[in-house]
Formats: sequence, structure tokens, C-alpha cells
Amino acid sequence: MASVETIFAPSNAYFNDRDLPLYVLALESFKIEDINNNYRVGGFEVSFTENGTVANWTNTPSDSGYDIKYVFVKSATTGELIDVSSESGQIVSPSYNNQGVIQRISHLTFYYADVETPEEPETPEEPEAPEEPETPEEPETPNRKVKVAVDEPEEEIEEDPIPEAIPTITFF
Repeated sequence: MASVETIFAPSNAYFNDRDLPLYVLALESFKIEDINNNYRVGGFEVSFTENGTVANWTNTPSDSGYDIKYVFVKSATTGELIDVSSESGQIVSPSYNNQGVIQRISHLTFYYADVETPEEPETPEEPEAPEEPETPEEPETPNRKVKVAVDEPEEEIEEDPIPEAIPTITFF
């Protein structure tokens, strides 16, 4: 079992979940109040031993969906917030009665973040076949005026339409 560290245990005689720091209360949580039963949900398990004074828990985040950050254990009038840095732990009741006998756990609250599932890598797309270069089209020759040598005096004529009697010169 991994070690646990108590990070918040005020001497308030009626300390409870609602008295926890806001950074803890901002997390999702679930509470186990019936210490007479063991719990198993997906990859998360809690079992109580030693007449309800000890709780053992294990968690497999990929199966349960829980990334446990803190556990609050309450017994009698004492509560402790435990920072959890592992996927399993053993929690002992924080309370003793006037005769020095350890008190039963009244409830456990597990504070967690949702497990982030890694995104599947995108499969690369097939590379596109290179496009064949387009064969350049011959530019259209615009209608233009050209000078033509004929026996008559020079005059400007348009290429289109051309009378058949007049010789033409075509430029490319």
C-alpha cells in the first residue's frame, strides 16, 4: 500500500465534508456511508476491516474512470482529508473515544477528477496523386487590324470577317 498524508484535520468538534477547502469541494465526489459492506464498481474497490476502523481501497483509473485525488475519512466528531498519490491505500479511523479505543469510520468521501482518455492518433490520409501538368492552350488570337500589301492603296481591314478576294496574313 502506498503512503497517505493527512493534509487537513482541524480540531473543530463537528468537522465534516462541507468544511473542506474549496479546491477539494470543486472536484467530483462520491460518499460511502455503509461500512458494513464492501464495494466494487468497475476498477474501484473498498473493503472495511477491523470492525469498521480500517478501510482498504484500490482503484484502476482506466477501468473505473476515477482519478482519485483526496479521501475524506469521518469518524465520530473527527475528520481528516488525505492527499492520495497512488491507486490504493489504507485509511485508519482518526477518532479515539475517552477510553482510548479507536472509533468506527462513519463515512468515506472520495474526491476525484475524471480520467482523460487519450485521443486515438489520426490515421494519415493517403497522399493525393500529383496532378498532371495541364497542357497550355494556345491563346486565342484576338481580332486585330493588320496591314496587307495589295495592288490597291493600303488600307486597314479586320481579320474577321475577311472577304475572300483580299489576301490575308495570319500571325501566330
